Amino acid sequence: MRASHIAAAAVTCLLASWVGTAVGRGPVGAEPELGVDEIYAACNGDNPYFAVAAQLGGTSSRTGPALLAVNDTPDSGGAGHPALATRSELGSVYGLAFDWRRGHLYAAAYHRRGQPYGPGGPGQIYRIDLATGTVERWAVVDAGPDRHDPASPDDDAAAAWVGRSSLGDIEIDDNGLNLYVANLATNEIHRLSVPDGRELGRFASGAAAEEWALNARLFGLGYDGGRLYHAVVDSRADGALEGSFAATVYRTLADGSNPVSVADFELGYDRDPQWSPWSADPGLPDAPPQPMVVDLEFSSEGDMLIGLRDRAVDARHHGGGGTGDLLGGSRAGSTWLVQTSPEQFADEWTHDESLLGALASFPGFDGSFAPASAPIVADTVGTVWYYNPSGTDIARETVLEEPGPGTGPEDGLGDAEVLCGPPGAMTATPTVTPSPTPTPTATPAPAFLPVALRESCPPTMLDVALVMDLSTSMRDATADGRPKLAAALDAADEFVALLQLEPGDDGSADRASIVGFNATAWTEQVLTDDAEALSDALAGLVDEVETGTRLDLALAAGAEALADARTGATPVLILLTDGRPTGVPPGGDGRPETTVLEAASAVRAGGIYVFTIGLGTEDDVDSELLIAIAGSPDRHVHAPTASDLEEIYRQLAEDVRCPPGRHDWSKPWP
Repeated sequence: MRASHIAAAAVTCLLASWVGTAVGRGPVGAEPELGVDEIYAACNGDNPYFAVAAQLGGTSSRTGPALLAVNDTPDSGGAGHPALATRSELGSVYGLAFDWRRGHLYAAAYHRRGQPYGPGGPGQIYRIDLATGTVERWAVVDAGPDRHDPASPDDDAAAAWVGRSSLGDIEIDDNGLNLYVANLATNEIHRLSVPDGRELGRFASGAAAEEWALNARLFGLGYDGGRLYHAVVDSRADGALEGSFAATVYRTLADGSNPVSVADFELGYDRDPQWSPWSADPGLPDAPPQPMVVDLEFSSEGDMLIGLRDRAVDARHHGGGGTGDLLGGSRAGSTWLVQTSPEQFADEWTHDESLLGALASFPGFDGSFAPASAPIVADTVGTVWYYNPSGTDIARETVLEEPGPGTGPEDGLGDAEVLCGPPGAMTATPTVTPSPTPTPTATPAPAFLPVALRESCPPTMLDVALVMDLSTSMRDATADGRPKLAAALDAADEFVALLQLEPGDDGSADRASIVGFNATAWTEQVLTDDAEALSDALAGLVDEVETGTRLDLALAAGAEALADARTGATPVLILLTDGRPTGVPPGGDGRPETTVLEAASAVRAGGIYVFTIGLGTEDDVDSELLIAIAGSPDRHVHAPTASDLEEIYRQLAEDVRCPPGRHDWSKPWP
């Protein structure tokens, strides 16, 4: 089935200026060349390009392509997929991450039997510049020694180290500032600075505190809503340790702090062949499938997608069909319920359980792209396009065949990344065309244009709506023992004191409004520059506590309070809550969060900057929802204690005058 049958994905491309440079290269035989402008132009249609790690066996493991650009071709055959980098440049790699802002593709070294590392060894992260085709050794972490055995023609000793040495998945954050790297040798996650590659820190997986920590095997990463997610398998390699044959997904803050389990599922679920605990020699011909959770993605509806890979496939000398899986997790507040039976995603083609574990999402379309074993014909590897809600495959493509010496069923595919930015990102500049003169025109070449931008923030008046949660849980205490409501009202009072309510020399002054909400929402004090009236309104909220957390009504009431915001003043809504939406009618998808997000979208569409504060523990506060309400991680803060809240309001008094992301980068500057 052709990819033109995929519903049009509203994906657009990189913020950069490129001119007709070729990133597909020719040293690997018949692979066609591909211009970077062609890659980015495809983002505007329904058939974008994906970068896919090629894992070749035989003699090609040293000479063939290491990265391919894949889309759905007319005949779905194993040709026409240009190389982005070669094996001599990268060696064996798996994890990929794409920095669409700069046009950089990152690839991480991977331990696979019979496939040597590139020039950087087992802990190397490489960077490929799509505009120039340049490959460089970008950063390196200590991921253990090289476990390959060059003296053995079959590299037997390497089999036992699959999933336990070198690097796994890598992930870049939404802001393009941090690259996260799963270290399989240490079960740690490294946080590297983008684009310079400095290590900003490292932290243990969430399973480090579990009774089964010595059996824990880290691999897959995901990033969504300002939070990092990582997946760990209890390998049961040592059955004497407490634990169960299961997988767990943990969520942390961007710096790796506050790990919380958000999804878990038993690995003994019904499938054919069944998953088995990790063995000492997964390279044996009859070794059973041994699961690694190698990828995490999130659908456009907020559901979690979990990719599983068979460790034994990477440990065998002569390969064999893939036996991976793709599971879906339905969001339930701040956790996900993983569906293992019945099977949601189709994966039965030439043989059952054909997926290879890697995943990539379509920006702007609820679909997924997944490498697979033999999706069309035997002894090949390829890719599958899915429509997430139904789990049906809507296109399939052969990527590597068995045309002759040096390839074979041991070939595989690793991670995948869509080569596009998110919806709304600026499109690439069209290729420069020759000037219409009779004189010869120089061959197009990369153009790098230095641009200095300064986004000023001149003095401005503020019109602020302080929207306060008055549900009954606000009577509870924070971790430092102080009642939430008292702390919130005192901190809000301090915020008001920091506003410039006295008219300046030009007669301008800030104004504020006080809004309360629980099962309903109301304006306690209309916009005013009267400090005493604002203080009295805050004090009066003490007697208004009732059950309910109607976040949708709170947002609407806050916007209404700002309806008469002055021309030239910055309208700001600051929402404080300690809980999750209760009493909110469900949206069209049956989720109350959808109703809240629709209300938030309407507020922001009216030109109001929304800031959110989550008061209390991570278990109490749905930070992902509050980030989505604000529209940016930069405009959400978490306050576990009363003392945190006081500092947050002090900082907000400065930040609201120049909200993050003031400029709409889809519009011309200035």
